[in-house]
Amino acid sequence: MNKSKLRNIIIKAAIPLVILAILIIVKVNMTQKQEFRLSRYVIVTTTGFDSNGKASLSLDDVGLYTALADGGDTGEAEVKYKPFVDSLKYSLDRDTGLSNGDTISLTVTYDSRIADKLGIDVGGTTRSIKVEGLEEGTLLDAFADVKIITGGISPYVYVTYANESDNEYLASLEYVIDKTSNLAIGDEVTIRCNADEKAAADKGYYFSTLEMKYTIEEADRYVNDPEDVDKKVLKELSGENIGIIEDEINDTTNHMSYEVTGDINYLFRDSNETAEDFAFQKAVLVYNDTGYEQKHENYILLFYKGNIVMPTYSSDNPNQYLESWFCFRYSDAVISREGEWSMATNDPKERYICGTDYESTLEAFKSDISGSYTYTDIPMD
Repeated sequence: MNKSKLRNIIIKAAIPLVILAILIIVKVNMTQKQEFRLSRYVIVTTTGFDSNGKASLSLDDVGLYTALADGGDTGEAEVKYKPFVDSLKYSLDRDTGLSNGDTISLTVTYDSRIADKLGIDVGGTTRSIKVEGLEEGTLLDAFADVKIITGGISPYVYVTYANESDNEYLASLEYVIDKTSNLAIGDEVTIRCNADEKAAADKGYYFSTLEMKYTIEEADRYVNDPEDVDKKVLKELSGENIGIIEDEINDTTNHMSYEVTGDINYLFRDSNETAEDFAFQKAVLVYNDTGYEQKHENYILLFYKGNIVMPTYSSDNPNQYLESWFCFRYSDAVISREGEWSMATNDPKERYICGTDYESTLEAFKSDISGSYTYTDIPMD
């Protein structure tokens, strides 16, 4: 048999085998589940400027449903595969602060139980994207020339701002502070710039941030702790107050016995009264901790006890002794942001009240002021 006839025989025998192999491959492919590279149906869009770009994601659901339909009716595919499409979640490892040339990674997740039920063979759930096409822009600091201004006394500090920028665009910006009053030291406020980022981009500008935090760190503050009281000032006042008590009692135009007791009978007695043994007794801090502003945020009370001596013109008992208490009250003790102490101490003769004992004198003070306050002793040692 020559070689030509042998080759023809081999070819004739091989053709059926080749056809059979092709049919087997087609059959296998037809029975296998359709594989989809999910990541190709997630659209990555980059915007902004080089070094400050942003990336956002969206799903090409039309393309995905068309692929799932595999040449069939797209409407039917949407109904059938909607649970699978709804289960898709996608994210980037970075989506802000992007520069041209950066590589970001996309990851797509799905509900595998739904995919198996629908016969979908999922593949290609990740994809790398190179950032391109970001324009060059000018980075602006929206707060570089914004001066924060505080005033008032803690806990009633107010906050405002002044835009001192020389840049024409920045100087046109306005800002909003989320809380501008009734602030205390340690409180934090948020300041937001109202810049339109799209309008800024049209001018070639972009911002690293349009929001900043500001903490009230320094401010004058009302005294509400005995440890903050300047004891030296109180001791100086104490000596002055004893002199005032003595002068008031020794003044013959007064009837201090009546002022102390409220007993009108003392008005008909000799006004030659004298002060004896008056001494400092205690100091009390009275402060407002209600959270609501009052006429005076605090008081400091200085108490003194002694005797008013009244003549009886009796040889057996020439003098009558009336135990008396005096309370001098001072308001609005403040420590400045520089740490200096101040308190209203003017008109000392208008500042005292009196009574026959500590309790009645304190009650006289309480009835003379309005509002709710906390009372605490001030150690003077």
